[in-house]
Amino acid sequence: MTRLDLTAMQFFNDPYTEIDPDLQARFDSDISQEKLPVDLSSVFNRYVELGNVKRIGAGCFFENGVKIGDDAVIGDGVHIDERSYIGKGVIIGSLVNIGPKNFFSDGSGVSGSPQSKTHSFMRSSEGSVVVGPGVFLPTEFQLGPGAVIPTPDSIVQIGRFGTAKRMVTIYGSDQGPLFGVACQYGITTEKFKRRIANGDGTTPESAQDYADKFSKIEAAAALVQTAYEREANLVSELREIASEAIGDIVGIPPTPIPYTSDYA
Repeated sequence: MTRLDLTAMQFFNDPYTEIDPDLQARFDSDISQEKLPVDLSSVFNRYVELGNVKRIGAGCFFENGVKIGDDAVIGDGVHIDERSYIGKGVIIGSLVNIGPKNFFSDGSGVSGSPQSKTHSFMRSSEGSVVVGPGVFLPTEFQLGPGAVIPTPDSIVQIGRFGTAKRMVTIYGSDQGPLFGVACQYGITTEKFKRRIANGDGTTPESAQDYADKFSKIEAAAALVQTAYEREANLVSELREIASEAIGDIVGIPPTPIPYTSDYA
């Protein structure tokens, strides 16, 4: 596994930041001459590093400190939060929200297009997430803070459940399998069961649908947790590489903050 060696093109697109005229002129020239395949409708907030990317789509927003490696492809309407690291050859599909200090290893990415463009939160990760090399996240993934996805078989998506036909993301962790559904990110099996049993934030019909199919959810959870535990050494290695690249500890979940949301 190799670290990125970014031959960075630094540029600014922020009215509140003092702009280096020579740097801005060079960037504008490269865009106009198609040396950088970047759509002009995308916004780069303060300092962003680009390798020799293949494509940056329309309407994207990149926060301060983002790094994007050679041969990366970024779709339309992507938001990448501050200090996230996008490795060489990573492919990020359209309408994806990547949280702060995420680390996408070389050759990883997000599969396909969302099935529902009105629910863009279904393609989202919280902060300090680490994605292993060659791992492509499911179409409507939801990852909680500090998630580490070492291999393709350590994450799965199943559904559709409830009256809203939600997809459920399941991935392994040091705490056991975790779930993402609607705006619930990284919840445990116990919390998921409790919300269903109590009908919290959902309709009786939806709660019953989840309950009827929970054995299927638990069976899938057992498989991804086994895959995660099998790759314990790789998980540790990825945490170290990502933390070094970003300059902060990543891949470790923070203390949970209570949060509720409808998932019917």
